[in-house]
Amino acid sequence: MSGILGLIALGTSTPDLKLGARALVQIPGSETTFFAPCSGVALAAVGLKGRIETIRDDASGLLVMVQGAALSPVKPYRRLSATEILESYRRDELKSWEDLEGSFIIVLIDKGQRRLHIVNDRLGQLPLLYAQGPGWFCFGSQAKAIFPVTDLEPKLSIEGVVQFLTAGYPFGKRAMLEGISVLEPATQLSLGLDDLRLNAMRYWSLQYEPRRITSREKAMADLHVAVLEGHRIILGQGAPEYDLMLTGGWDSRGILEAMEQLGSRPQTARSWGVRDDLKGSDPEIARCLASAFDTDFHFFPYDVERLPRILRPWVCVSELMNDNLGWYIELPQCYGELHRPEAEFELLGDEIWGWVGHVNDERDAISRVLPPTLPYSVRKVFRQERLDKFRVDYEGAIRSILSGCVSRNPNDLKDFIYLNIRVNRFIFSLGYFRELMVPQRRPFLTRTVLDVICQIPREMRTDKNGYIAMLKSHMPKAASFPRTSTDSVADWPYLFRTDQNIRETFMRLLTPERVSQGVLGEILDCKQLSEIRDRFFAAQAQKRHQESPLKIQLRGQLRKLIERAPGLRRLVRFVRGNEGSDFDTLRRVALCVALQEELPRFKAGLPELLLFDSVPVSAPENRLRKISRR
Repeated sequence: MSGILGLIALGTSTPDLKLGARALVQIPGSETTFFAPCSGVALAAVGLKGRIETIRDDASGLLVMVQGAALSPVKPYRRLSATEILESYRRDELKSWEDLEGSFIIVLIDKGQRRLHIVNDRLGQLPLLYAQGPGWFCFGSQAKAIFPVTDLEPKLSIEGVVQFLTAGYPFGKRAMLEGISVLEPATQLSLGLDDLRLNAMRYWSLQYEPRRITSREKAMADLHVAVLEGHRIILGQGAPEYDLMLTGGWDSRGILEAMEQLGSRPQTARSWGVRDDLKGSDPEIARCLASAFDTDFHFFPYDVERLPRILRPWVCVSELMNDNLGWYIELPQCYGELHRPEAEFELLGDEIWGWVGHVNDERDAISRVLPPTLPYSVRKVFRQERLDKFRVDYEGAIRSILSGCVSRNPNDLKDFIYLNIRVNRFIFSLGYFRELMVPQRRPFLTRTVLDVICQIPREMRTDKNGYIAMLKSHMPKAASFPRTSTDSVADWPYLFRTDQNIRETFMRLLTPERVSQGVLGEILDCKQLSEIRDRFFAAQAQKRHQESPLKIQLRGQLRKLIERAPGLRRLVRFVRGNEGSDFDTLRRVALCVALQEELPRFKAGLPELLLFDSVPVSAPENRLRKISRR
């Protein structure tokens, strides 16, 4: 993720952005460029060369800055230049940007109309945060860039912390820091340069309108055509060099075969995990897939021992956008190797084929994505006198997002909330800092694919039923490989109890003296939390249970039966608890403590490279396992 920063400050000539821009410099080789398009307005672009494009036309008083890749939705498919985007604004103003594909942030200064416009892509794939105070408005790719250039003081947000402790990430407009808002997907943000009046408009929202189909075969054929077209849009013209993040799951293998059917192939497929030799694990299946599709394969082994050393730098970099500890042990060993100057982008299999199974009502729909209310695992550590307020705010944030869904069918609500909460704020954020090294594109989230998904029957959105059936009928080579049956991820509850460094690091973070400080002290019952901490670490460590081969086989047979007769899914009731656990609560509280203790540095602009200062532009060969093409 390259970074942008902007400040509109009334009564100043050119606001100074140096400290804020410095906070965005997180890898060697980053370049910083400053712009002062008019009085009281300053912009900065930070990142590797070519990642952010800016064009200024003094004759018309327009300046356009583009972060990411705005792709043409019509042939010839291509990445649009800042000049083309400026010209389209001249013709149709903001309307011309509503159909763009790709992941992008567009910033436009119109001196004639005295307005600032900020527009993101329809799914909000890149982060943009903003804040407003007396006489100023500021926006940036990360919150840490906003504090040094404004009078806003960095402190945790009570609502953000409650969401993080409950769901594992903040959602909606909420960030982890007070006074900071997140630009929601498909939003046009407009600001008057003279009065700082702010207007936000959503220009698109996913709406499900299932249609009757003459046959499942026709629906699967339509989906196949849409998938191939989505890949053509992402590829654009010519023969770009690109890579693929490959797992053993259904999604990224579909990218492999779609590209093969289009006569293209990724240069490198990458996977990650604890080991790549566990039969039936994600990386083992990914390695076999890469070999079958004649693609180089790189495996990144997780380094769990790195967690205590990298925890504090990473909470600063990530600003706790989510609680995924895999983030910490991916870094920095894979990031240097991710940067290949010759690679234009990397493909990801992020999708919305249909999240889990059939649901019966709205509460059931919410519970398949995140806790519908505060679960007992967090209620018991919250201050009881504030519990009702926390619950009302948390449930209200979910209802606010659900209000954007026109359909009230529970299964439509489930997939709508999955996209607008889980995908937008958890799944996308996993890739934010890979984007520092290589831009990312998601062919399954192009409009041509989304339109088909919205129209297929609901039963084809049950457990990815329609996509998997399409894969088996139209992409049999990819579908022939087995599904994941063995975990190759870190067993965190076991490691927290048995790895001495990890255990001591988190026990120290969870002491009452540290938990009771600042905003966390206003939220948490330190006595209750200490009792839960002591019980957890005193309990006997047990390794994660692996499902038996028979259970996996029976579930596979049930899936095949449902694929043949999707209506049967309504009769199957899987119990999916979303009540959290003491382990979830403890690790999330510890991460919040670490972030809160680092916040004073945010005001100073974080004068050192945080995490990537020692990362080479290409990793030594012995840092990864590589299987050449056959």
